[in-house]
Amino acid sequence: MASSQPDHETTRQGAAAAGSGRLLAILLALVLAGLAAWYVWPASGNQRAERGAPPPTPVVLATAESVRLVREVRGLGNVLATSSVMLAAEITGRVTALSFEEGAEVTEGEILVTLDPGPAEAELRAAQAEAAELEQQLSRSSRLARGGFAARGDVADLRQRLAGAEARSAAAESRLSQSRIAAPFAGRLGLKQVSVGALVQPGTPLVALDAVDPIELHFAVPEQEIGRFAAGAAVRATSSAMPGRDFVGQVQVIAPRVDPALRTVTVVARLPNEDRRLRPGMLMQVTVAAEVVEQAVTVPPRAVVMQGPEHFVFRVVDGIAHRTQVRIGQRTPQRMEILDGLLAGTPVVLEGLQGLQDGARVDAAAPAAVAQR
Repeated sequence: MASSQPDHETTRQGAAAAGSGRLLAILLALVLAGLAAWYVWPASGNQRAERGAPPPTPVVLATAESVRLVREVRGLGNVLATSSVMLAAEITGRVTALSFEEGAEVTEGEILVTLDPGPAEAELRAAQAEAAELEQQLSRSSRLARGGFAARGDVADLRQRLAGAEARSAAAESRLSQSRIAAPFAGRLGLKQVSVGALVQPGTPLVALDAVDPIELHFAVPEQEIGRFAAGAAVRATSSAMPGRDFVGQVQVIAPRVDPALRTVTVVARLPNEDRRLRPGMLMQVTVAAEVVEQAVTVPPRAVVMQGPEHFVFRVVDGIAHRTQVRIGQRTPQRMEILDGLLAGTPVVLEGLQGLQDGARVDAAAPAAVAQR
């Protein structure tokens, strides 16, 4: 009887071990079943994203439209007077009168500055008196020579002396006229450079004169743009000094040469300036109407993604965004012209571009929602 107790104890230990093994097997089966269910059962949105299947990107669409578009050439221009001169003294003299107001409008031929005419008048009177006396001597000598009472050489000498006196008279008369400086054309005067009583020399500046109505606008355009318009094209110019106001004129001339350093061509336009608001030296923004395109493909500028020198849009086809390279043309605040790469009527992504990848699924807003935006 004593020997049977160990066998009984051994049996109980084996049963306990078998029970523990079955329990571990059951727990392992449950774990494996849970993992299988996790892979098979549809996952939530966050779980799907973690497994490489991101949800569609919410976007707002716009449609590429075909519109009538005026292509323009833009640039910066400087305002210049159509005629401009700095009036200067031509002879030595003392200023006796300034017959103008600074900044005043003057007419052609109006006397502006007068120099002391005394020396020129005295020279003119002396030359005229000498010429008159020599003319009398020549007349008398000619009569005597015809009668044989005077040498013909004396007559020739008198003629030569008379010609010299007449030349001196003409020169003195010219200097007398140069003592009165007149406006060579109608325009607006600048600031005076001399005062009454000043002694001036030939070349001394007196006052500037500018013809400012109409006025000229000089600007440069790239050489590849110059073939898009010609003389007579409409020009619109604006100035930061007069916001909200447009000055409209025409192209007058296009320079025949290209600047070899800048590869640009100078264009001269003419603008009306009745109220004299435009002044020489002003900087203006210039727009030239180059050509009209009846059916230009355009999109809102926000739909175009710029990456260095290249431009892209995201076309949407069957809920998939396709990154498409395009070539852009004219731009306005509302529309961007697409020269190549996109057809009219194609939906493109307008909002939601941040982080959008080629081939991504998108959830597009309804067209009504797009229109409301």
